[in-house]
Amino acid sequence: MKKPKQFHRSKLVQTTLAWTLLILLLLNILLAKLSLEQRHLLLGGSPSERTYSLPSSSALKTGFLNYHTLVSDFLWIKSLVYSGRNMTRNQSFEHLPTYIISASELDPYFYALYKWYPDVYIGAKHPVSEERIEKTNQFLERGMKYFPRDHRLPETAASNYIGYSADAPAPRRLRESIKAIEYLQYAAKLPGASSNVPFLLDYFYGRKARLEAELSDGENPSAAPSTTLSENEKETYLRLYLLAPDPHTRARLAGLLSRYGIDENTAFERARDYTQRLQTEHTQRLNYLPVDLWSTIVNPKEFDSATATPSR
Repeated sequence: MKKPKQFHRSKLVQTTLAWTLLILLLLNILLAKLSLEQRHLLLGGSPSERTYSLPSSSALKTGFLNYHTLVSDFLWIKSLVYSGRNMTRNQSFEHLPTYIISASELDPYFYALYKWYPDVYIGAKHPVSEERIEKTNQFLERGMKYFPRDHRLPETAASNYIGYSADAPAPRRLRESIKAIEYLQYAAKLPGASSNVPFLLDYFYGRKARLEAELSDGENPSAAPSTTLSENEKETYLRLYLLAPDPHTRARLAGLLSRYGIDENTAFERARDYTQRLQTEHTQRLNYLPVDLWSTIVNPKEFDSATATPSR
């Protein structure tokens, strides 16, 4: 015996109501938790004694019905308000990483987070500790995973090692120089890399050499340290020389190549060899593919216009 349609309809209504009540209950619990935390903050003592407890990104996703990008936008707005308020009150930014990291976990492709956060967080407290810089660069490395062809993120990470450790011990400055070189070498391989990359590399190469000489037990520590580049590092400079955006930058790069003992003619020889290899591969493809098929792949518009039937 078939059950009436009215019974099935009432069953569906009951299920929908149950799920709706459950979702509303979860949202109420979440809002109550946040309101209690806010009240605790208002009643707390000094800013350093206040604690922020943000739910995990998975809990926020569930509470907002998986609208994770929306929640990420809310946290972004909260971060702007929090940083602006604390800046005007001259208070610390110790809880800003919690907001930003949660926002990036909810929406890892939120590019504005990776651009805005490093400058605000590092410059919020002086002197800048090594731990603060490393945490910032770890966040930038997260951005590099989701934007692997963006040259600005590794360039920003390298720039974070400039201007904050002038009075720091030599071992720290040496560690920072080595990491900065790694970031800049990564950025140099990306399309559109800034013309400042080779000169920043030159700066960190020199700083690294000076610090290594300072920390070594050489017999003549006062002698000017020399910088020796590996073959891969020389290749990086040759590539940047060929990709120089203007004659002035190329002239400055030529000076660096001469100082490091790199023949600039080698760059043009590499470019010529690369061009010849591409021409050879192009010829091989022409010989392999039928002429009509090659013409269709290379010039599809001409093929369409040649084969199209006239309209009536």
